[in-house]
Amino acid sequence: MRTWMVLVGALSMLFSLGLAQFSGSWEGNMHLLPSVAFDYGLIEIVYTVAGWKVPSTSKFTNTAFETQSFEAAGTLGAIAVTAKGNFDPTAPAYKDAQATGVFSFADLLITTRVHHWAAPYIPAGACEQTPSSYLEYTFQIAYDPFALKATFVDCCTGTTFEELIVTFSELSPCCDLTVSGEFVFSKANGFESFMLSMKKLTLCPACIALDISVTFTTDEKAVSITPKLDLPVDTCFPLYGDVDFDIDRYLLDGITIHGFAIRCEITDCSYVELKTSLTPGGVRVRRR
Repeated sequence: MRTWMVLVGALSMLFSLGLAQFSGSWEGNMHLLPSVAFDYGLIEIVYTVAGWKVPSTSKFTNTAFETQSFEAAGTLGAIAVTAKGNFDPTAPAYKDAQATGVFSFADLLITTRVHHWAAPYIPAGACEQTPSSYLEYTFQIAYDPFALKATFVDCCTGTTFEELIVTFSELSPCCDLTVSGEFVFSKANGFESFMLSMKKLTLCPACIALDISVTFTTDEKAVSITPKLDLPVDTCFPLYGDVDFDIDRYLLDGITIHGFAIRCEITDCSYVELKTSLTPGGVRVRRR
């Protein structure tokens, strides 16, 4: 009864602001076999005012009013703001809420996020002891292709540093080669890891390309190599296949050809193409 009073009260408050600016949707799921039964239903009501959208999402199952969330999205000057609050209708009780602000200036993007949880909905392992509430602050500065993200937490004992992540993505020093990396530092462990990856490292002209990822931690170094065929896309005789690579010995073992195609351009917008599959088994080209 209290659950429905909360829901009706919230809807009444929204309707009092103006019925004409409401929209919404309903989604339901049910199965027919072995017997007809209702699984869940989603009701979304969106109120729009002064450029802000305020959605309400309710989820019902065949046994209970399961979840309720309210959101808001709009702008405050040059800052784009989003917010969301989640509630447990079965109690009823407040679970968590978060607010995010994004400020963009030229190519610089600054993001600030605050996330609050109430007990007993605090994420497992967030604090050494279970507090009455838990706060997480995230600050991120991005200047493509670089990004820096810092996280601070508060377990009702004061705000402390939690983690720092520095990344760069898809730097292109030459040709089609791209380089990405990630550095992670935390309060608990200090240096956590450093990852460096390269994609489309071509070994011979339009032949074999490698995607290489190297991850360093305090305990180990992990190397991942993914070879692939990198034939020209504009050829009229493309081959389809895989590269066999011995990861333990870092040795190219062979190439498996699964098929080929013959493509003839007739005009700028028409062509004739014949494809032939050689699988299963394929045609294997072995090293000597």
